[in-house]
Amino acid sequence: MESQPRSSYKQRGAPWRSVLLNYALKRLLIGRGQDKISNIALLLILMSWGNLFYSAGWRYLRQVAKSALQRDGAVLECGSGATTLIVGALTAHQGRRVQVLEHNLAWFDHINGMLQRVGIDHVELVYAPLREFDGYSWYGPPEGFHYADNIDLVICDGPPSGTLGGRYGMLPRLMPHLREGATILLDDTHRRGERHILKRWQDLAHFNTRRSRGLVSESTEITLA
Repeated sequence: MESQPRSSYKQRGAPWRSVLLNYALKRLLIGRGQDKISNIALLLILMSWGNLFYSAGWRYLRQVAKSALQRDGAVLECGSGATTLIVGALTAHQGRRVQVLEHNLAWFDHINGMLQRVGIDHVELVYAPLREFDGYSWYGPPEGFHYADNIDLVICDGPPSGTLGGRYGMLPRLMPHLREGATILLDDTHRRGERHILKRWQDLAHFNTRRSRGLVSESTEITLA
């Protein structure tokens, strides 16, 4: 699912959407202690997000929520969206660092406003315009930014597929900061570009993969060996 749909910011900021989203996130927390994920909560989140009939969206949100519950360390998200709010809600008051990189300034402001409206204040949303590195582009955080140590979960749904190198830059840029056995969720692996990235990553690290297929898309869970 290409970084969450970013159209109609004004409509997405409608008061009823914020109220529904706030309720859905609170409902999502009900089963957090038992590692249970409320399907109704996810459905309401999709309604508030405007993605109700996008089947891949529900599947991926559930996978992200499940991973956030199962892992206990720092989280890094590449590209912000509905997943940012879900992870933020599920990790609240746990003392875990959650960092989110976003290159689109207008979308950064929108997500930042949503985080404030639902009372999620521990997520480090970072404006990081794309920079070109060695044959690929990746997020360029501001001076003074430091990645969390021992990142345990990476949610990789950005940058957009048209970016130089696509999402390849995640592993070469973040490898020094990843915990042994860390989980990486790479979305859109039904696409040729993402599958090529997986093959290139195999030259950098040893890992196991597990695919999760939806009706029209696929994501892959990567576990570093």
